[in-house]
Amino acid sequence: MSRPPIVIRSAKNERLREVRALGTAHGRKKQGRFVLEGPKVIEEALASRPGWLEQVLVREGATDDPRVERALRRAGDLGLPTVIVAPDAFDGLAPSEHPQPLLAVARQGWTDLPALLGPPSSAPRAVVALAGVQDPGNVGTILRTARFFGLAGAVLLPGAQDPWSPKVVRASAGALLAAPPARAPDLPALLAAARAAALAPVALDAHAGEDPRRAPGALPARALLLLGAEGGGLPADLAQDVRRVRLAPGDPEGESLNVAVAFGVVAALWAPEGLPGGPPGAG
Repeated sequence: MSRPPIVIRSAKNERLREVRALGTAHGRKKQGRFVLEGPKVIEEALASRPGWLEQVLVREGATDDPRVERALRRAGDLGLPTVIVAPDAFDGLAPSEHPQPLLAVARQGWTDLPALLGPPSSAPRAVVALAGVQDPGNVGTILRTARFFGLAGAVLLPGAQDPWSPKVVRASAGALLAAPPARAPDLPALLAAARAAALAPVALDAHAGEDPRRAPGALPARALLLLGAEGGGLPADLAQDVRRVRLAPGDPEGESLNVAVAFGVVAALWAPEGLPGGPPGAG
């Protein structure tokens, strides 16, 4: 049932203070919430994760935009509170340079790690693990790429970028909502859990390992694909018995690939018949 909108004109309003706090990693962690920006992604969230959304905020005067009006109507049908915010108070709620006139506050929804890894099986399944990947554009692109090529999902290790940051949300192009990541407490625990699920750990290394383009079988059908940090590479404590793969450059003088691009190549090589599809082994 639709509720009458709340109107806020002061930037000092406590509700708006809480929304602004979600622009920081500390604020998101403390509240367990994040911000969605723009009619398109909010409509996607209303369709795929309606239970996550808690309120929508619209810049006063923006309801003439048909995209905004459509998203507000759908939110109203679900009974979500609508907050109309005066332009001066609305500015600064979203960290982007040119914020869109519609925001939503949603709770974070992590995937359970055992459910992501799945039970032991012989069916193809792959999960990507981010160990220290910090650039939000890379994290969002990796989530989007994993979904495109039919991986079961992603797991984040301590030190990786907060996946609920606005830049990750935008770069993931809906993948964050469709396939929320899981968390692992540390690398040894993740490797043990992956092996228990019959997923072979495979690390993408810039310097060592077989090139999966030239070595059939370098990428197992059931794999945990481990990505290291930009610049720093793989974790120093990564066990030496973990299989490593390397994309050799066509030009010996060429720089190594961006981590998200390298993952895209490997994900495409792993994907059944090289085509995107649903999560292998799911269902």
